[in-house]
Formats: sequence, C-alpha cells, structure tokens
Amino acid sequence: MPATTPQQPRHWLRRLRNSAGIALLALLALLIVSIAINRADEALEPATLAWLKYPSPTAADAQNGYLALLALDARAADPLAAAAAVLHEERAIFVATRSSQQ
Repeated sequence: MPATTPQQPRHWLRRLRNSAGIALLALLALLIVSIAINRADEALEPATLAWLKYPSPTAADAQNGYLALLALDARAADPLAAAAAVLHEERAIFVATRSSQQ
C-alpha cells in the first residue's frame, strides 16, 4: 500500500478552488457582456411610451379582488377601506417616483 503524502488529500481542494474561480470569472464576463449590450439600447418610441402610460381599468372597491387580497391581513374595522388607503398611498408614491425619473 503506497504511503500518502500531505499533498494528496488537498488535491481536491485545489480543483474546487480552480473550478470556483472559473465559475466566478464566467459570471463576471456574463455581467460585463450584458451591461455592454444594454448600453446600446435605443430610446423608446413615442407610441411605446403612450402604451406604457395606459390607465389601468378600475373596479369598485367592493368588487376589487386586489383590495380583498390586501384586506386579508388588515386588522382595521373596515378592512377594504384600509386596503384602499394603502393602495392609494402606493399609487401616489409610484406616480411621484415615475415623474421624478423623467
């Protein structure tokens, strides 16, 4: 039976380190390529911008399923009203943020 040297048990560790290094370099290269590709994106056309600003259809608060979903965790006396208030606050924040970015 051949005697093992202290170098042999660490051989797998060297392979693991090299494999991890190659994987990290590949991920870094992928990130750099994706950033380089997206820097060349052209601006959106006016028709596309108009389509993105399409107002979403509204439903009455009593028939709004999204509000009912938000109200499931509400501990208020009127859960639908509390959910509607949260939704209106979120919309105001969204509109303010979107207008500040343009």
